[in-house]
Amino acid sequence: MLDKAVKLAAILALLMAGAGVAHYYFVYLPAVQEKQRAVAAVEQRKRDMEISQVKSKFNICTITAKNDYNGNWDDYCESRKLKKDCPLPQQVLDQFSRIRENALRHCEVEAKVNLD
Repeated sequence: MLDKAVKLAAILALLMAGAGVAHYYFVYLPAVQEKQRAVAAVEQRKRDMEISQVKSKFNICTITAKNDYNGNWDDYCESRKLKKDCPLPQQVLDQFSRIRENALRHCEVEAKVNLD
């Protein structure tokens, strides 16, 4: 009789241990993995949005730099009562080009800083 009780207790212990292992692998672990996937997906969406915002700001910055360049050119011509796309003296053209290149460089630096 004692033998049967020991065998039964051993079988019950194995069944309980098996149930615990099964619960871990089939219930707990998949739930944890799903939560990790969800967190990773949220983080990826957040990063994608940040990159999209940086790209938008970069595009606005470069467009502004180019518009300022064209505006400087137009203002120069207008101030001399010339038509819009008048030829510029080389010195003035170089100055406006430097201003534009500095502005574009600033856009690149700003984008790089915001992506890091």
